[in-house]
Amino acid sequence: MEQEYNFCPNCGSSIKKSFANNSDSSELKNTDVVICSNCGEENSKDILACISCGAKLNTNRESVKTKIEKTKRDEIRKPANRNTSQKTKIKNSPPSTSASTKYLEKKKIYFFVGIAVLLVILIILLSGILDLSSPSRQNIAEEVSEQSSGIDLSAISKINDLKGYVEKNPNDANAILDLANLRFDSGFFEDASENYQQYLELVPKNADARIDMAVCYYNLQQFDKAETEIIKALEFSPNHQTGYLNLGVVYLAKQNLEKAKECFNRAVNIDPNSEIGKKANSLLQTH
Repeated sequence: MEQEYNFCPNCGSSIKKSFANNSDSSELKNTDVVICSNCGEENSKDILACISCGAKLNTNRESVKTKIEKTKRDEIRKPANRNTSQKTKIKNSPPSTSASTKYLEKKKIYFFVGIAVLLVILIILLSGILDLSSPSRQNIAEEVSEQSSGIDLSAISKINDLKGYVEKNPNDANAILDLANLRFDSGFFEDASENYQQYLELVPKNADARIDMAVCYYNLQQFDKAETEIIKALEFSPNHQTGYLNLGVVYLAKQNLEKAKECFNRAVNIDPNSEIGKKANSLLQTH
């Protein structure tokens, strides 16, 4: 075929130069193939039908020559085809995961799980602390005397103003008593007891003020002082019904039930129909 055609009948290129530049030119000279006009499959010129689609092959000389030229062009494109096939193969192949990568992924999982567990534990602990703190606040509220209405924030400024006035006027008994009562009503029992003591040094026979001071001692759990001051107040006011009721409560706190009942009976006898008398009678029924 090379002897008949020195130049390509389609493009005019030299056939000999193309074969010389191709390392596989000797193989092409010895092998003739026929391109199937139906599917483009390469077939040996000795067979009559395409091995791919079964179409009848045209094995005349012109078909063979045209195939040789096309085969050379295909060979020029083959490196690109091989690269494409390799790229496709790499793309389709599943990515390999190294052992170190798997180990790192496991460490990340353990890390996040550990953080989640710690957060749950922290939430549980905080909830437990809050739950434990509630009863303590309730117990403190139960110990406060019913005579105290709690801290009145609006009275704080009055207390501060009156405190400044008393410091400048220490002999003003009424101002001192007002300051003691304000602190008592606000729940400042220790400060109130000091003001009551200051007042009683000026007016020692005021039974109400002395009993109020005793109530401060009771709320501070200073039961002996509370007992002493109430007894002294009853010396100045023997029929002080609230005094007997409070003294009975102090004896209950000191686990002296006999004296407590005696005081409650005295309170009932003074006036059984008053609120204090009814309260004393109720305590008698329950103890």
